[in-house]
Amino acid sequence: EDRESPPVRIPEAPVEKAHKSPRKGVIFGTLVSTHAFEHIYPLGFNVIYPKIAEEFNLLPYQSGLIESVRQWGQGIASIFVGFLSDLFAHRRGLILAFAILFLGFCYLLVSLAPTYWVILIMVAIAGTFNATWHPPAIATLSGLWPERRGLSITAHQSGGAIGDAIGPAIVGILLVAFTWRQVLQLAFPVALLVGIVVSAVLWNLGSELKRDRAGFGQNLRSQMGDLGKVFAEKTM
Repeated sequence: EDRESPPVRIPEAPVEKAHKSPRKGVIFGTLVSTHAFEHIYPLGFNVIYPKIAEEFNLLPYQSGLIESVRQWGQGIASIFVGFLSDLFAHRRGLILAFAILFLGFCYLLVSLAPTYWVILIMVAIAGTFNATWHPPAIATLSGLWPERRGLSITAHQSGGAIGDAIGPAIVGILLVAFTWRQVLQLAFPVALLVGIVVSAVLWNLGSELKRDRAGFGQNLRSQMGDLGKVFAEKTM
């Protein structure tokens, strides 16, 4: 009696190899490390509040308002930045670079602020650039590692947590030797350097998503329509 021979198993192509290309590794490392730097600013800035309050003779609620307007700026901008990140997906690298550059520039202007009200305005604008980083970065990670989306996004979040942890310590140490204005001014060249590196590494990020110029208006209307549906949801 003939016995059936066991089926021959053809080895499948290693899926993981595609996820370990040097280019993707550089993008991943750049996004995670820059996210840490991006979080150093707001958490480190919290250490500066007492110095600002002392210089401008602020009441406690005025000191608290500085963080409130930053959070409002970040929260309101998040929705629209996500919308723009999808609309200009082929320019994600530039969006990320500009987010870091203008974040540093806003805090540089805070260091030059002559009045409390100028600080409020610039901190609110800085919050919008904090928000600008996240949508294109997370969308990029999701697109590059669709099968490891959760792992890549949590690694990105861990980078931010590292920035949250070391930011206050760094600023606290610097305040021993420098004024709060000098600390923010010293941080700007670092932000400039980080922005240039991000621009160089991620310059072509999303370039494969060529914008259809003929359909740009249609894409814009579609995005606006989707945004309107989000706000129209009764559960919100």
